[in-house]
Amino acid sequence: MKNVLFATVRQGNCGDEFILFGTQNIISSLQPGYNSIIVNKNSEVCRRLLFRFRNLNIQVPGMEKPVTLNLEELCFKNRPLEDNSFADYYSLDFIDAVVFAGTPEWIAYKLLPLYQKLETYKGPILFLGLGFHEGFDDGKAYPGLNDVYKRIHKRADVFIVRDRLLMDYVTPEIQATLLPCPALFSSETQRQRTSVRKIGISLQAKEGDAVVNFVSRETYAFGLRLVEAISNHYDVEVVCHWIEDLICLRKDLGDKYVLRYSYDAKDYLKIYDQYDLVISTRVHGAGMAASLGIPSFTISHSARTDTVNGFLSHVITPDDDPELIVDRIAGMDPGKESARLIAHKSAVLGAYQKCLRPYFPL
Repeated sequence: MKNVLFATVRQGNCGDEFILFGTQNIISSLQPGYNSIIVNKNSEVCRRLLFRFRNLNIQVPGMEKPVTLNLEELCFKNRPLEDNSFADYYSLDFIDAVVFAGTPEWIAYKLLPLYQKLETYKGPILFLGLGFHEGFDDGKAYPGLNDVYKRIHKRADVFIVRDRLLMDYVTPEIQATLLPCPALFSSETQRQRTSVRKIGISLQAKEGDAVVNFVSRETYAFGLRLVEAISNHYDVEVVCHWIEDLICLRKDLGDKYVLRYSYDAKDYLKIYDQYDLVISTRVHGAGMAASLGIPSFTISHSARTDTVNGFLSHVITPDDDPELIVDRIAGMDPGKESARLIAHKSAVLGAYQKCLRPYFPL
């Protein structure tokens, strides 16, 4: 059995796991059996890496010079990774392919140990569906990256990006291919929707109520107005991807609407499959919907919105009138849109398979 290493995030933003599911499904279409191993980029798992190459100077009373503490020696070395994932001190000798499952976090400190190991790695290195990150200095910083990152990117056997911002960011240094995010394949199955009865609305906590993964107060208020307007005409549920979303929305909505949440990303396959239409501030809420054959609207609030073009999602903004969006929903042909999504998913799978067929089966 071959071993495939995926760089991903577990128990963080579940959208990263939707991408992982899709990446695994793409590879499974070419490699029916393999062992999935992960490099877990979860910040809690990787916090130990922050102590690498760090010194701390402490001024001790009575001593003229400060005492220098080597944090790597104190906090990093001989500290095992107590997570069921690939550790920075493992060798890649047992790994048959390395896959970066597309997220915007593909050049973080969390991955530097892996990049360093890849310098001497002989197997396929595949970047699938990478995304642009708002921290990329307005798209001008790539030439200034650590040379280790750039060497591996240029050596990569496949380098696929999911949005035009990132395509511009890496050009001309890297010969990249633009394809939709692998979250389009997060569900192995799909079914055509023919009418709109039940709508899932995926919302995030607002700034001030969450530490991470929040939206502006303006976007949050718009989402609540939209839920109210749509619920006057359709059966509505609110979907929370992150625990702070659940806490914030429960406080503001009470029991007025059903709130859906799970700690397990796989549960969202069933949660989303019950809807005929999805509206989401979460890019990968639209991705999961598209994978299931569900049309969607995405509430734009960041540069990452470009990704949803690959999910054929309708983009709306907090400046839109909720009642006009209700009218747009009423005027949809859900059967036609759903059929278009299913055909799109099949065509994009063919494009991924064409890129990967030289490397799979292993």
